[in-house]
Amino acid sequence: MMNTRRGEYSESFAFGVLSFASVAALSLVSGVAVARIYGIVTIGRYALVAAPVAVLWQVSTVREQVGLVRALATLSPRDPRVTQLFAPVLAFSTALTAVAAAATAVAVRLLYAGPIGHPELFWPALANIAGYVFFTNTSWNLDSVLVAFRAGRQLFWARLWTAASYLAAAVAFGLLSPTLWWLTIATILSPAAGLVLRLLLTSRYMRLRISRHDLREGAPILPGVVHFGLKLTPGTIADGLTGQAGTWLLGAISPLATLGGYYRALLLENRFVELGFRVNEVLFPTLVERRARRDPKGFDRAVVDSARYLAIGLLCAAAVGGGCAHGLMTLYGPGFSRASNALALLLLVPPLAGVAGVQTHALTADERPLATSMVAIGRLALVICLTVTFGIWLGATGAALALALGYAASVSCLQLLVRRHLGGPLSALWLRGEAAALGLAYVAGFGTSRALDRLVPWPVGLAAGIGAGFAVFVAAFVVCGGLNERDRSRLAHLGRKWARVPAGRQHCSSPFPTPPPSPPDRTRD
Repeated sequence: MMNTRRGEYSESFAFGVLSFASVAALSLVSGVAVARIYGIVTIGRYALVAAPVAVLWQVSTVREQVGLVRALATLSPRDPRVTQLFAPVLAFSTALTAVAAAATAVAVRLLYAGPIGHPELFWPALANIAGYVFFTNTSWNLDSVLVAFRAGRQLFWARLWTAASYLAAAVAFGLLSPTLWWLTIATILSPAAGLVLRLLLTSRYMRLRISRHDLREGAPILPGVVHFGLKLTPGTIADGLTGQAGTWLLGAISPLATLGGYYRALLLENRFVELGFRVNEVLFPTLVERRARRDPKGFDRAVVDSARYLAIGLLCAAAVGGGCAHGLMTLYGPGFSRASNALALLLLVPPLAGVAGVQTHALTADERPLATSMVAIGRLALVICLTVTFGIWLGATGAALALALGYAASVSCLQLLVRRHLGGPLSALWLRGEAAALGLAYVAGFGTSRALDRLVPWPVGLAAGIGAGFAVFVAAFVVCGGLNERDRSRLAHLGRKWARVPAGRQHCSSPFPTPPPSPPDRTRD
């Protein structure tokens, strides 16, 4: 009999980090391999082919998946109501995506034949859009079921398989014929392979067959799910347009080589943004449960510590990767290093976006989704203005700077809203000295990595910069007082688990378990 329990947040958090690390490593390998096999000009053309799907991903939803996760968060695995809720949401999502895809195709045809000036890219872009409609969107809906049950292990394998499929297909097709069409076909086949595995994994939590009677029974829930998601939709659309603003502007005013370098840097940045997604997707149902159980202290710890750990991990990556930006971009082949300054700035976006995601989910769990949409729209307006100003002046570096400044402004605005929903002040859980230690660690790690990357010949300088930058970041963070008692307790807890020393207690109700002085009775996450 297979185990279909609802996963614990701490376990799902760990698998989210593992999923990010594994997929990021595979993506780095595939990014280098694809860039060297296909070349910077083909990568620049592919950036324009992929951009419509990136926009479609945002505009083809009314965030019905968030409403679905919210509805499934209190159900048991394989409960008939899971399928009753999922089936109408999938049907609605598929129909909406198909309509949005048709509108996107028309817009792409006009843009590519007009201001973009690359009409030959329309058919590859159309094929990419079709792959999204049939494979990616369905996989995304299935992921919502796994997220609702915090099935971190299953999500890890599904995403790893999808990433590995893309690497295998892109390299194999590239060795056969390194053309734009083969790269597009590889992009379509990988989510198709992932869909097959997701169907098998989701069957542990949801019955895949449903009768017409059950479908009719579940249909009435759809309006409520859609109504909740509609409040998040403006923010979702704004997020998608924000991330693609630089690509569209550079595509209109810059050579394909400049766009190719920026797009490769943007893809690398997106891999780190994914860590925030992986943590926040399991954080949301946890926050809903905390509020339902009237656990304000657990809610506060989940919000603040999730934001802290995302900021620490992603700022470490920003320090090391930004310092070694020249060496990293050189990995991709001739011409890509011109986007090294853009990469250093873009790597500041993941920690900002991760913290913003935590803040957004905190407000959404407290029934304030519309407020998050307003902040996202404001961020979009700011990024567009800054992208036009800095992009024309500084090219790819200017577009990256605009994106980083936009996210920094949105984090500040969201924090003003979130602090009203916390049971106590933010400084009670995240001391100012700890935040200052994080900033000092970033400066120290970045400076060390940059010095070695620039002064020592490549690739030795790249390897030395990554290793030394990471070590200096960690040392500076610890020495300057970045760790608190909760962190030390959790590290000690992990150490005992790895050493297989019995702890004599269960998991606590907090998503980040803090061992108490004595082992009282505690509930599972």
